[in-house]
Amino acid sequence: KIINLIINLYIFFIEMENFRLDQKVLFKGRIMEEWFFEMGFVGANTTNTWQSTIEAAPESQDARESSQWQCY
Repeated sequence: KIINLIINLYIFFIEMENFRLDQKVLFKGRIMEEWFFEMGFVGANTTNTWQSTIEAAPESQDARESSQWQCY
């Protein structure tokens, strides 16, 4: 199973410095994975896209032994 996430950020009027995106993967209310991405400077009047793909391990693989998650 694959989860695709696309976030479009439309930044108007102001610049942002030290922009950071925190991404958490929750399962039954518990954090399974967590990533922090530093974007740095984001200019005013820009459109920025963030895309993430998470792929689960095969069902035959025990989830406790799995680290088959990917983030692009």
